[in-house]
Amino acid sequence: MMERVESESTVVAGREGLSRLKGRILEEARAAAGEARAAAQKKAEAILQEARVLAERRRDEMLGRAREEAAGRKQRMITLAELEARKAILSAKEELIEEVFREGLQALLDLDEGSYRAMLKGMILDAAPAGAREIEVILSARDRERLGQAFLDEVSEGLRAARGSGRLVMSTETRGLAGGFILKTQAMEINSSMEAVVAGEREELLARVADILFGQEP
Repeated sequence: MMERVESESTVVAGREGLSRLKGRILEEARAAAGEARAAAQKKAEAILQEARVLAERRRDEMLGRAREEAAGRKQRMITLAELEARKAILSAKEELIEEVFREGLQALLDLDEGSYRAMLKGMILDAAPAGAREIEVILSARDRERLGQAFLDEVSEGLRAARGSGRLVMSTETRGLAGGFILKTQAMEINSSMEAVVAGEREELLARVADILFGQEP
């Protein structure tokens, strides 16, 4: 009877030890699982934080590039606008200068007949080549009709008085000149049309006209 009681006590003790062992294993498993979860969470938070830092860095880089590109585009637009403005101003100035030359030429053509004849006489005496015995004078159809050979005879007298020789003859040819004349000899042809005279003096006159119109304006 005593042996049976002892045997039952041993079984009970063994069961209690096994239960405690299971409990310990479960506790260790729970602890290990908790540690694993904590480690995983910590790692996940670290990864997430790194991702945030990287995202912020990339965002800042992208914003910086965007600002640079926007500033560059803005500067290019400003530069282009300034260039277009300068071109427009230059074009307007050039047109104004051209208008002055056109009006100047027209003013010469609009001189009264006495002033026009006097101007042409002086121009012919200056332009006539030295040593030429006979010089053909080509005029526009309008000037040929209104001036005639009598005008050339008058200028010839002045030419002979100044140089001792030279006779001007009216050409049967006319050309589409705005005004002025062309002198023709066997050796050469001298274009003293109003258009040619203005064009020849253009470079010298250009700076003076621009200075009168615009002064020291850049």
